[in-house]
Amino acid sequence: MIEFRNVTKKYDNKVTALDDISVKIESGEFVFLVGASGAGKSTFIKMLLKEVEPTTGTVKVGNKDLAAITKKDIPYYRRKIGMVFQDFRLINTLNVFENVAFAMRVTDATPKEIRRRVPMVLALVGLSDKARNFPTELSGGEQQRVSLARAIANNPSILIADEPTGNLDPDTAKEIMSLLMDINKAGTTVLMATHAREIVDISKKRVISLEKGRITRDEQKGRYNIHDEN
Repeated sequence: MIEFRNVTKKYDNKVTALDDISVKIESGEFVFLVGASGAGKSTFIKMLLKEVEPTTGTVKVGNKDLAAITKKDIPYYRRKIGMVFQDFRLINTLNVFENVAFAMRVTDATPKEIRRRVPMVLALVGLSDKARNFPTELSGGEQQRVSLARAIANNPSILIADEPTGNLDPDTAKEIMSLLMDINKAGTTVLMATHAREIVDISKKRVISLEKGRITRDEQKGRYNIHDEN
């Protein structure tokens, strides 16, 4: 599903964000991307979204070289990717139903498709009774559930979650993780960037660790300590 082949990214200020990394993520995997601030996680994600280009090397998604995607085709490519952020990024002037529907409207979904799909994804994240509420009327956990519903509204093949539990209390974080696991079990490839060591330890999923732009660990299963770099 995702392949980085000898990818290096150097910014104009000469900072090397990624340094000759090669990694493959198979379709249907759940992968944690960990590392300290400045390790390269954001650049890794931005490359998948085609927000930045590699200085050297190749990035492929679904066997397609991202370098071959033209500027006008980028919005169509991004429709295959769902994105969840730490700060939710909901539109406060739209209610829950409209926030999720907005993600579908930008992909030219028909009104009929929206009426069918939005209630379905809201039910999946347990917010059927909040469809007419506005984001400011919801708890942080509920807002993140809306963000998840929006991210999967277009049935993406890849879901990228960037610190999705960072602003949540431990119990709510567990609920969001459970939803992410369910989405993964349904066949969506999930890549989650996080600093939450306890979540990584409990989940026992593949972990890719970045340090100064290089992959220092790539563990398939089992207990993993983010701070253990010895």
